[in-house]
Amino acid sequence: MRNQPSPLENLARLAPLTDKARAGLRRATPADAAAVHDLTRAAYAQWVPVIGREPRPMTADYGVAVRDHMVDLLHLDGELAALIEMRPEVDHLLIVNVAVSPAHQGQGYGRALLVHAEELTRSLGLEEVRLYTNGSFTNNVKLYKSVGYRIDRKEVHPQLGAAVYMSKRLLPVSPPPLTEAIRAGLRRATPADAAAVRDLTRAAYAQWVPVLGREAKPMTADYDVAVHDHIVDMLYVDGELAALIEMYPETDHLLIVNVAVSPACQGHGYGRALLAHAEEFTRSLGLGEMRLYTSNQLTGNVKLYERVGYKVDREEEAAPHLGVFVYMSKRLV
Repeated sequence: MRNQPSPLENLARLAPLTDKARAGLRRATPADAAAVHDLTRAAYAQWVPVIGREPRPMTADYGVAVRDHMVDLLHLDGELAALIEMRPEVDHLLIVNVAVSPAHQGQGYGRALLVHAEELTRSLGLEEVRLYTNGSFTNNVKLYKSVGYRIDRKEVHPQLGAAVYMSKRLLPVSPPPLTEAIRAGLRRATPADAAAVRDLTRAAYAQWVPVLGREAKPMTADYDVAVHDHIVDMLYVDGELAALIEMYPETDHLLIVNVAVSPACQGHGYGRALLAHAEEFTRSLGLGEMRLYTSNQLTGNVKLYERVGYKVDREEEAAPHLGVFVYMSKRLV
C-alpha cells in the first residue's frame, strides 16, 4: 500500500509550475515598482473590511522592495497576474508577500508561486521557507497549513494586530545528472565573453548584498583577467547564458572560484549540474580533489556543498572587509 503523499507532493499536485508559468516568470526591476504596488493594493483590498485597515503590504514602499528584495513577476498573456516577494536570509528564504490580481484569483497562481519559492530556496542551498500572515486571514493560514507549513508562533502587534509566523522544511534533493542537453549547452569562455560573465555574476550575487551588507567578492572581480587566467565554462539554455562556473587547476586539486546562475534560471538545478561538470573535469585532469570557499554568512551555500559531498576544512578571515570564509573540499572516488 502506498504511503500518504508528503506535503511537498501535495503542493506539486495542487499547483504544478507549468511550462507556461515558468515562461511568464521574470525578476522585477526598478521600472516595475509601480506595477508591483498597484497589483498588491488590488490583491489585498478585499481584506480591508476584515481587519478595518489596509494590510501592511498595501502600504509598503515597492521602490525599496524591488531594490532590496527578490520580487518575481508572473505574466500571463502579456498581463501581470501575480507576484511573490522574497528575501534570502542566512538559513532560510523569507516570503514577504504573495499577491494575485483579483482577475486571476482562484486559478492556482498563488500556489504556483509557492512552488517557485521552494525551487528558489533549494537553488540557494537552503532547506527552509518562512512566511507570516495576519491572524485574521484564517483562509490563508489554512492554505499554508494544507501545503506543508506549520505554525511556529503567534504575536500581537499594537498597530498591526495578530501575526502568525509559519515555516516549512524542505526535503533534500539529489544533484541532477549531467544530461546531454546540459553538455550540449556548455562552452569555454573566451576574452570576448568577459562582459557577459561579469554581468551574469553580478546579477546572480545581487540577492546576497542585503545579507552581507556589501557586494560579494565575485561581484567585484576583474573578469577580463579571470577569463584569461582561469577556466570559465558557460552554460547556455535555449540560446541564453543561464549559468557559469569559474575554475582554476592547482597541482593537486581543482579550485572552484565561482558558480553563478542567472536569476531567471535559478531553481532548475543548473548550479548542481555545473558542480557535476567540475567533478568530471577534475577527473579528466588526473586530479582527485576539488576545493572551494564561500562566506560563512551564506550558511545555505555551506549546507548545499555539504549535501553534495564537501567537508569543511577550516574557517578564516579573508580580509577585514570580506569577513570570514569557509574553505571546503571533496575527495573524488
